[in-house]
Amino acid sequence: MDSGKTIAYIGIGAAVLVVLVLLVVYLNRLRPKKDVTDDIEVDSSNLSYTDADYKIMANQMYVAMKGAGTDTPAIERVCKKLNNVDDWNALVKAFGVKSVSNWFYKFGGTLYDWLQDELSAREIRKLNEEILNNIGVTL
Repeated sequence: MDSGKTIAYIGIGAAVLVVLVLLVVYLNRLRPKKDVTDDIEVDSSNLSYTDADYKIMANQMYVAMKGAGTDTPAIERVCKKLNNVDDWNALVKAFGVKSVSNWFYKFGGTLYDWLQDELSAREIRKLNEEILNNIGVTL
């Protein structure tokens, strides 16, 4: 075989390989990501609120943390409504996994991840000591 045909075959093989890799990456993005909060157990007999209430509270937490700045008092108001670990777990499940991205920043995670990212060490300590530890939760 002459070297021109060999180079052509190598080029075609490389192009096919690139197309296959791009196809796999594209299909992987379409596949739904597993929500790690699905595995959290909640004793529904111990809940203080309805599912709709937890979704509202989860949205309040998201709004308090997304964008520039963090509305720490709003986070504290939501946490003060929680009466036990099951309320916390229901809130975490309602929050799910949320992502935010723009051209220079990309972040995603559970409510726990968001709080760890958004709050300073001092704010986390205060939230733990004044509110969350009372219901058996620690960030």
